Amino acid sequence: MVPAEFIPFFAAMAGVGATLFGLTFLAVSISAGCAGPARALILRQAQTASSYGALLDRLVISLLALVPWARSSGDKPVSSIDASRPNFV
Repeated sequence: MVPAEFIPFFAAMAGVGATLFGLTFLAVSISAGCAGPARALILRQAQTASSYGALLDRLVISLLALVPWARSSGDKPVSSIDASRPNFV
């Protein structure tokens, strides 16, 4: 559970991460029509994948920190994966 003091920080990080992720997607879409040597294309794809990964990590972490986790009886958070109670369907 995230302390209440950090909620504005994670909200700002999620907004910034989503904005930068969207702008990176836009820049890649616009520059897709630019033709160049094959080596430059591979380098651009690697840089794009790296920036997507870096921005998406921070976005997901910030969004998960903002989720108000439901609590069961006790200190253990409720999740869909619970190792103590295997659920075989």
